[in-house]
Amino acid sequence: MDVTYKDDNGNTQEYSAHIDDKALNAVHVGMTLECLIYGKDCYIDVQELKVIDKDLAETEKKPLI
Repeated sequence: MDVTYKDDNGNTQEYSAHIDDKALNAVHVGMTLECLIYGKDCYIDVQELKVIDKDLAETEKKPLI
């Protein structure tokens, strides 16, 4: 899964994480997921993805792959 996020300085960064098929089926392009940001690094709990906002994802309906 590839995600974009804003780092501590407000710059857009990209992050890639390996997720299992169950998690992959639960997420879509446009979803906002919970992550911890430290400097330029983003940490997503891939074992327990937490969706913060799925409004855009509901209209997009595109898989992440």
